[in-house]
Parts: sequence; structure tokens; C-alpha cells
Amino acid sequence: MALQAVKLKGRIGPDGRLEILDWPAGLPEGEVEVIVLYSPVQPGEQAARPSPLAWPALNLPAHDLGRFLGESLRRKELYNDDGR
Repeated sequence: MALQAVKLKGRIGPDGRLEILDWPAGLPEGEVEVIVLYSPVQPGEQAARPSPLAWPALNLPAHDLGRFLGESLRRKELYNDDGR
């Protein structure tokens, strides 16, 4: 059986219950699957930016610039032989 999608707006209350704000007419009764998309930063808040001192603990991908530190690089040195 194929599923159909409907985009709904809702709100999660302090008790953790999901409230649908705009319920479209014509939805059949029965079980549904729900995917909740949310922003980790609420409107009016600012995302916490990690201090540069914490960057090593984040295990971010890094390049060893070694001998190039303080000099300029050619495209081939950055992107290998294929230029990408």
C-alpha cells in the first residue's frame, strides 16, 4: 500500500504532546506515520558557537597545511590532479 504525504503545522507543548494547528478536511481515519522537523534553535535564541579552544575535541575534518602555512597554494595542491 502506498503512503501519501500531507504537510501539517503543529506545536509541541510543555507536556510533550503534539498539537496540530491546521487540520485539513478529508483525511481518512486510521494509523499514520509522523516525521517531526524542528529547528534546534528557537526563534529569538542564538545558537551556541563553540570556542576555538574546544575545536580539537569536536573531531572536525582538518587538513595538515604543514609546509604551506603562511604561503599560497595552487589549485592542483588543494584539489589533486583532477582540479576538483
